[in-house]
Amino acid sequence: MSRSILFSVAIVVSSLSTASSEENVFAVKVDKKAKSNGPAAANADRFYLAPELMAAQSSGAEMVGFNEEGQVLMRIDEPAKLFAQPMIQATEKSEIPFEKMDKPRLLIGFKSGQGDAVEAALKTAGFEILKKSERGKYIVVAGEKEKNGIISPSMIKAISKEIKESGAQSATPNYRLSIPEPNRPRPIRPGVGTTSTLPNDEFLNELWGLRNCNATMAWKSVTMSPVVVAVIDTGTQIDHPDLIDNIWINEREANGTSGEDDDGNGLVDDINGWDFLEDNNTVFDHPSVDSHGTHVAGTIGALTDNGGFGVVGMNWSVKIMPVKFLGQGGGSLEDAIDAIYYAVDQGATILNNSWGGGGYSPVLENAIKDANDRGVLFVAAAGNENNNNDANPSYPASYDVPNVISVASIDEPINAGGELRSGFSNYGATSVDLAAPGGNILSCIPNDTHAFYNGTSMATPHVSGALALMRGSSEHQGLSHLDLRQRLLDNARPAEGLKNICATGSTLDVGFLCNACDEQGVGGETVIASKTFPPGSTTISGNGTIAELEIELAEPSQVVVQASTSLSSSVDDTLVDLSLSSSSGNWSDAYRYQTLSRMGDWSNIAISHGTLLPAGKHRITWTASLNNSSDLNVDGGSLSVIAHPAGSANLNRGANQLRATAALRSRFANPNVSSRAGSRESRVMRTRGQMERMPQIQGSRRP
Repeated sequence: MSRSILFSVAIVVSSLSTASSEENVFAVKVDKKAKSNGPAAANADRFYLAPELMAAQSSGAEMVGFNEEGQVLMRIDEPAKLFAQPMIQATEKSEIPFEKMDKPRLLIGFKSGQGDAVEAALKTAGFEILKKSERGKYIVVAGEKEKNGIISPSMIKAISKEIKESGAQSATPNYRLSIPEPNRPRPIRPGVGTTSTLPNDEFLNELWGLRNCNATMAWKSVTMSPVVVAVIDTGTQIDHPDLIDNIWINEREANGTSGEDDDGNGLVDDINGWDFLEDNNTVFDHPSVDSHGTHVAGTIGALTDNGGFGVVGMNWSVKIMPVKFLGQGGGSLEDAIDAIYYAVDQGATILNNSWGGGGYSPVLENAIKDANDRGVLFVAAAGNENNNNDANPSYPASYDVPNVISVASIDEPINAGGELRSGFSNYGATSVDLAAPGGNILSCIPNDTHAFYNGTSMATPHVSGALALMRGSSEHQGLSHLDLRQRLLDNARPAEGLKNICATGSTLDVGFLCNACDEQGVGGETVIASKTFPPGSTTISGNGTIAELEIELAEPSQVVVQASTSLSSSVDDTLVDLSLSSSSGNWSDAYRYQTLSRMGDWSNIAISHGTLLPAGKHRITWTASLNNSSDLNVDGGSLSVIAHPAGSANLNRGANQLRATAALRSRFANPNVSSRAGSRESRVMRTRGQMERMPQIQGSRRP
């Protein structure tokens, strides 16, 4: 993907109120609408000064700290000088007392081998050295202790002169990175009736995202391998029953001496990863804090064959490396950088980054470049601000480094091929690579349970898991990381609703892995019949047929029937019994899926069932029955049949040997069924849930 990103900034000055005040203190934030010496300067190996510091330098303002939103706080005796800067808009002053502020911190990047010289120059200028990382090539500094850590105009001026000349490469605030608390759209509906060819997990039918990515096809063909995927995030519950056997283990530390740094990386007993926020080896601290990372990990690699418990991930043989740098109050730029270097050094080949925030940082970009140089992919959430990332970059997804894959979110489509961007998701025709399921995603959360979350944070692990799944295919094991990335993007599935939303105009699809396996005689699948019924509410009273497909098989075939729609009942506590059956009588029992529907509460339903059908004609029927006299509203959907010929070693998908005819009833067969027009879009607007506007996870849902 070719990216053309104009990094632009403006400073918005806003005010906050508290009981006491500090005179002439203003909160500033980057608004990315005016030209700056951004990535172009850094990429040309020129010194980069963050726009916040540029504004302070030009106006003579002091940097006095950060507010709770992570905005830089500046104090100036003559506010007009600050407001006069062409990149600044101003409102009222901040009134946060100094004792309530987070102390000011800067992150100074330096050239290789110049750390000592830059450190000496910083000390001479009066900075307090808080941390120095030779691995990350940065130094974290604050102002003088006796001046409450304030960074004076003379210090900022020294950065642009003496410190720059000593070998410094960049100076930015030590940006705060964070995620909001995800929402939980609806209760989990346990499913019944899995087959031997699919995972046996209790909530398999709720995992619409994996089905939408055609993971169910790939699973039957790909030999999974324990690829190491780092979850750079909050903590992960490593003893969750759906994760415990797939957590990465640092064998040298696990088999070494407790309390010693057995692998010599400077971290003691990092057996399952590291917590850079608290600087210890406890990668799970508290259920309320570490739910996000646990959820992400489950989508990538939750277990199957664990007694039918819970959910399954995209690659259930993967090894999850928990690398924590986010907590209740977010995390810092320096910890994010350290987390990336750690994951790469410890052998992760895929980095999942469901986080964001802050402005452009050359030091963070260099960490991503280092990962690229070492053959590691960097998968990043595009963001949840309904923002065009082409015009207003969202980091880290917008870094223009070859190994970055920027991921937007889609909601569950009612119609096949009807994928649409989630209302909260960022987008970008050149800066976002592809979309993946991110709305209403069920996965693991702490306390050994599961929940639905929304966000590009949820879309990203689908892509990370897909890349790990690809590594399990013998065809892809020899590919470079960039070739693997390109293969993934080339095989994404185009969707009309994603044109100009992302560079590929497509959503994630791993179904192509079956083709790769077919060429080696393993066998594969093909969609032999599929029909959709458009949005617009139709009503069933009592019992009714939702849809039918007629197929003709040239030979005995293993088939998977998939059905999806959206349902709502006219009476509370209506038990809906959905059945899939075959006219051949081959199924010993109709596949049954039960859900409890409440009045006016729309539920997205997606079910599948596999069975062996003989050669000949078959009618696949999808019916619904209710436990009371209420009406069941059905709003659009699809019914499809996927087949794998029994005993066939090579299915030629281009010249399909399976003859199929499909017919879908335009109206229901039951005489008690009537059709009435309805606007699905208007109902979506009424039922959409709002989430707090923050850089990482927002959501909208159709309950």
